[in-house]
Amino acid sequence: MRTIFYLFAITVFTLSQSARCQGENSFGASPSDSLHSVDSSKQAIDSTAAVRQAASSIADSLHKVFPDTVHTAEDTSGIILPTQALVDTAAKDTTGLLVPVSAREEELAKLDPNGYRDMHWGMTLAEVRDHVLDRDNVNEYDVQPLINGFEYPTEIAGVNAYSAYEFDSDRLYAVRLNMFVKAKNRFDFLDAYQHYQTILQDKYGEPTKTGFAKIDPSYLSTVESVILGFAKKYTFWEFPHTYLALVLVGVNRHLEIHITYISKEIFDELKDKKATMNLEDF
Repeated sequence: MRTIFYLFAITVFTLSQSARCQGENSFGASPSDSLHSVDSSKQAIDSTAAVRQAASSIADSLHKVFPDTVHTAEDTSGIILPTQALVDTAAKDTTGLLVPVSAREEELAKLDPNGYRDMHWGMTLAEVRDHVLDRDNVNEYDVQPLINGFEYPTEIAGVNAYSAYEFDSDRLYAVRLNMFVKAKNRFDFLDAYQHYQTILQDKYGEPTKTGFAKIDPSYLSTVESVILGFAKKYTFWEFPHTYLALVLVGVNRHLEIHITYISKEIFDELKDKKATMNLEDF
């Protein structure tokens, strides 16, 4: 095999040099040699053809001797990337696994509120009401009943708000904070929304999902669509035991901002019964 390759190299080199010399002589010819230019060009072409024919002949001979290891240039035209490049490309696909799953779960478990403040999911209505009256200094006359819970006016981070506690089968499963926004125009609501998102993100980390929920895909993702009730702007966080939703919603052509803590277990249980339930509805 080594002898054949050596013969191939010598043949290609010799014929290439001959063709090159022939071509150079014809290209640099003076006007007095013009009668010989056609013959020289023909000899160069014939030499090039001879090189190609010799190379093809040797390649065919090698292919017959080693059919599994020798390929023509045409056979390898589809190979663009070397093996190392393919390995590097595959490595890039694994960047999402740089943080072990167990580490992410532990971090989410630490951030999980598992309720609201020191009230946990599954507490009874009586337990939560007593807790609110005793520890949050809420006047019992301010507590108003709801169909499945109660609400009362409060103040959160210096902002007036309404806190509503919702129950299913006497189990606490949602706490909604309806924040009052001092707004002169609709853009003040967008600024307030961004402000609350930043606060929640600083406390709970990057959100799981953010975007617009629309009645119909044809509606635009704009605050005007939200005001008309055609869309809702939302930001979600998901933890092992809790969903957290920040929602900008239109109610009677007015904008409202809701921050809702939801029991993941009970919500998923209710969603199995009511297919129309969505987190952005809270």
